Amino acid sequence: MSEESQIEAVKQQRGRLRAALTALVGAESADELRQMEGIIRVAPVPNADKVAMLNAIHVLLEEDV
Repeated sequence: MSEESQIEAVKQQRGRLRAALTALVGAESADELRQMEGIIRVAPVPNADKVAMLNAIHVLLEEDV
């Protein structure tokens, strides 16, 4: 596999992973992600679930920059 093909494969995988995180979180724009972060912080869910969701939100926010 050429370097160009490898780069394209990584870009496609990144897109699929971002789409999966976006679907999991239920928000896409920076404003929506920040709102969802606030909701998750006060939601009555187990801490492990909060941490996972907040990490996903932060990854999506970093990508949005």
